[in-house]
Amino acid sequence: MKSPAGMGLLTGGTAPAFNGQYASLFPGAFLVAQTDLNLAFSGTLRPNAANTGTAGINLSGNFLGPRVPITVVNVDVTPVLFDIYFDGGIVPAMTNINLGIGLPTPLTGAGAGISLTRTAGTVGFEDNWRATASVLLDQSGGGWHYSQATDSLRSVVTPGLNGKPGLLFEGQQWMQSLLSLSSYPFQVCFVGRIIPTGAQTSICGGVGPPGAYQGGIITQAGTTQSLQQYNGGAALGALAPAPLVPMLVVGTYDAVGANSNLKVGSSAPVAAGGDIGGSSVTGGTPRRIGSVDATRQSNFELFLITIAPPLASLAPLIAALNSPQGYGTGAIQT
Repeated sequence: MKSPAGMGLLTGGTAPAFNGQYASLFPGAFLVAQTDLNLAFSGTLRPNAANTGTAGINLSGNFLGPRVPITVVNVDVTPVLFDIYFDGGIVPAMTNINLGIGLPTPLTGAGAGISLTRTAGTVGFEDNWRATASVLLDQSGGGWHYSQATDSLRSVVTPGLNGKPGLLFEGQQWMQSLLSLSSYPFQVCFVGRIIPTGAQTSICGGVGPPGAYQGGIITQAGTTQSLQQYNGGAALGALAPAPLVPMLVVGTYDAVGANSNLKVGSSAPVAAGGDIGGSSVTGGTPRRIGSVDATRQSNFELFLITIAPPLASLAPLIAALNSPQGYGTGAIQT
């Protein structure tokens, strides 16, 4: 697909044909991270908080096909047998599997290429474990990969949309990149959906100047939700309804400084502060997706985040998001 005349991403230009890689829509991007390309899994499945046992499940190998979410559930305590789910399905792909202690068990079907191994320890009935992501590779060629080294802080790999995996950040979980920019303006495009369960949800945030929090926050009062900018812990006002469906959120920075100027929902810079793409770039502070502290926790599913020079038009991006090669017709709200 090509953008209509006059709707090119660069002044006087046209968008390249979309091939399912969003980096092709962002010439000169500083960072493009999409969850369906080069998502590295953690070697350890994370147990649910409700697990009663102490056994762990390790993951090894490489998927032979597209990466899929993996969930393992204990279904029988004597003997210890497991059901294994791929792609978030409600019907297990493998049933009554004996994951021997220290013995790799190869997965079949969509899980081909991966083996699971149980560690020593007790297993409780209906204990379950889920695959998480350790690295989300930058597709722009800049090498600004998002990563998380701590198992408990890693996001869960989810079924996503249109066969593309997503990343579920729940509680105090986050990934970060060491991206540091000195040229302005630049723009952040975030594609994801909020899963509201608490009073506050951090979609993207970071630590700016010492003691200051900057980010995009979802606040909830009863059934009413709103998206807010935060700067130094202070709300800067409701900007848009909270997305319960996948949604494109855009912010533009127009100046260097601790309070980089930002407007959510518009490509036009304004004079109010805030930071929706991560932390302030002052001093090269790492950029972060997800929770920053225990009081502003993440609870969202991520599909795509880009940091690039401002686009002349968002039309090609919106068209690509809602194309068959993207997330399907009308899948992403704008």
